[in-house]
Amino acid sequence: MPVSGEQVRQAVSLIARDLHATLGWELDRAEAEALRAAQVVAEWDFDGFWPADSYALNVAQQVQQWLHDTHQHVTWPPCPRHLRHPLWLDDAHNRLVWRCAQDAVDVAPLGSLALLQ
Repeated sequence: MPVSGEQVRQAVSLIARDLHATLGWELDRAEAEALRAAQVVAEWDFDGFWPADSYALNVAQQVQQWLHDTHQHVTWPPCPRHLRHPLWLDDAHNRLVWRCAQDAVDVAPLGSLALLQ
């Protein structure tokens, strides 16, 4: 099954909220960058199958990699516990959560980084 419009909307919304909250970008810019990544990921061939959270996970990772590779923000999203390394998105336990890999601690669900500000 190809990526649905709802999967795209949900992924873009969640990621844009985190970009807006952590980088201070206008919501329009955050949504545009998340949509750009969503379109790239939608073109990937997964034999037509996208498990429930894997699309949003891959879109978030695409945005994160782009921010790191272009040196726009090499620690996005910054770990609020240490501020010197990024959080990594984890899909354990059937949910997407930003995680501090150093302490192995769940920090916030995808789309909820504004709650940490």
